[in-house]
Amino acid sequence: MVLTKQRAHSHSPWAFFRMVPVFPRYLLAGLGSFLADFSVFGLLTGAAGVDPLIAHLVSRPLGGVTCFYLNRTWTFRSTGPVSIQLVRFWCVFGVSLALTEGLLAVFCKWMGLPPIPGKGLAEAIALVFNFLALKHWTFGWSQET
Repeated sequence: MVLTKQRAHSHSPWAFFRMVPVFPRYLLAGLGSFLADFSVFGLLTGAAGVDPLIAHLVSRPLGGVTCFYLNRTWTFRSTGPVSIQLVRFWCVFGVSLALTEGLLAVFCKWMGLPPIPGKGLAEAIALVFNFLALKHWTFGWSQET
């Protein structure tokens, strides 16, 4: 019934305000994922001299594990089947990884930004897509928010 009630009001001009409590939680959970991802990315690109695109492919999935757990249990307070949500999460994650990898290539390879600012900008751009996809597709059909 929660899903039906949420969808029935989704066209309301006030629908955005119902999301406000969720979005700050999403940002805080994202901070945990960000720290896991960026610390490994920084070590790989800085200390080890790994190419930013390769480092991103290694570091981002580590942040993804943190992201799934925090968003499922705390941000969206989901009670749906973990197996289905896990598959959906990694689908969203794959699209987001391709998006951020492409943006990182543009920012670092073509525009000449250093790896950390380039990755930060790529992740900031992907943030809205990630939030909407996780909220409405991965966890949305069973959330208690």
